[in-house]
Formats: sequence, structure tokens, C-alpha cells
Amino acid sequence: MSDDVLRYREEGLVGVLTINRPDVLNAIDHGMVRRLGELLEGTTQPQRLRALVITGAGRAFSAGHDLRQPPAGADEPVARVHEYLTELQRLTTRLLDHPAIIIAAINGPAVGMAAELCVAADLRLAAEEAYLLFPEVRRALFETNGVMYLLPRAVGQARASDWLLTGRRIPAGELLAAGFVSRVLPAAELLPAALEMAEEIAASAPRSIRLVKRLLQRSWQSDLTSMLLAEVDGVVETISSPDLAEGLRAFLEKRDPRYTGA
Repeated sequence: MSDDVLRYREEGLVGVLTINRPDVLNAIDHGMVRRLGELLEGTTQPQRLRALVITGAGRAFSAGHDLRQPPAGADEPVARVHEYLTELQRLTTRLLDHPAIIIAAINGPAVGMAAELCVAADLRLAAEEAYLLFPEVRRALFETNGVMYLLPRAVGQARASDWLLTGRRIPAGELLAAGFVSRVLPAAELLPAALEMAEEIAASAPRSIRLVKRLLQRSWQSDLTSMLLAEVDGVVETISSPDLAEGLRAFLEKRDPRYTGA
């Protein structure tokens, strides 16, 4: 499940996906959108992966849509435009619905649709030289991938308005201050830190991890009463799992637990 422009490998329960077109700053063309969707769809088996790290080769995460292959324009049939945009936006739902925890290791510039993919990740780390850029207003384009919904929930309405309406670069320090990334690291330390985080997540109980991901996504749409009830349902679901007994045994025996996800 790996090719020249999208490199993918698995290390135990952790997957690593690298966008690999460093000669064009990892720009993403139509074929890569389809290939990325297929890769995400092909790794959804709950017992296969528990964390997925996404990063870029070279000095960029991704320059976004490859402008040498222009987005569908006014001369395209409306149905074809909708078809491509539906495929593009399906990347967001696949990231959000993926049973693994998605970690964006933002190693450099993340522009346009690449920045939008980072918005859909569960966790984000950035290299010191990384930045986000939503340039659509400067190019007479418009955002996709649910960014109008997800970004204000990640950084607040004021910051989201600033970033989207100005189309300016948002450097790593500002991303950290806004809570968009949890850590900023030297470039050489970024991927090792992301992999360490992924391994920590992979070592935890899969059912509990999936419940946390699911309820955090619902928290912006629910009131306190609904979330309290959902948390109760989550506890009931976890205590019915054999992994609970394994976690308790491991604690008493002072060893690492061996969770199955059952």
C-alpha cells in the first residue's frame, strides 16, 4: 500500500504516511487525493492500527493543491466539480471517522488543502520552521474539507477569522499559543516525538481511545447533560471489555498491559 508519492509503512500498531514529492514541496494532485482516500479506507480495521502519523518528505508538509493542475474551473461541468470536491472532502470524514488516532507531524509549510487536512487530525505537532497558510482568499478560491466548521472549534472564532480572512502565514509559535498544536520541536526531533506519542497511544486500551476520539468530536454539538450520559455509556462499554481485566492485572503485576481491543 505504498507508492512513490505516498509512502506508507506500519511499525506494529502504528502507521506512518509520508507525502513524498519534495521536489514540488509535496504538492497534492487529483490522483494523490484519490490515492490518499484509498489508503485511509484500507487501514480502517480496528485491530490493525491504533495511531497514524502523517508527515511530509523534505522541508514541507505540503504546499497544498498542485497549481500546475488547476482546480476545477468555471469551464468544467458542474457535476464534475461536485464529484471532485466530494472526493476531496471525503478525506476529512475519513480522517475524523478513522478508528486510529491521527497525528499530523507538521514538518514545514502546510498550505491550503494540506492545512485543512491538519485541521482534521486528532493531534498535531509542529517543527519550529512549520507554518500554516490558508491562501484561498488571495487566490479567488474557497476553503474545503470542513475547515469552516473545524477550525473555529480548534482555535476559536476570532483566530479562525484572522487566519482565513487575511490569508497570512501562521508560524509555529502562534499555532502553539492558539492550542492548534500541542508541541513545537526542532525539525530533527519532530518525527521521533510523533512516533513516541503514537506508541504511547497504541499501548493504551483501543476501545477507550476510540471512545475518547468519538466523544471529543461530539462535544461541540452536545450540551453537558448529553455528554454526561454519553460518558456513562462509555464506561458501561469499557467495563464489558476483557481489556479492563487485563489492565487491572497488568497494574497489579507491574507490567505493561497487552490489550487486544476486544
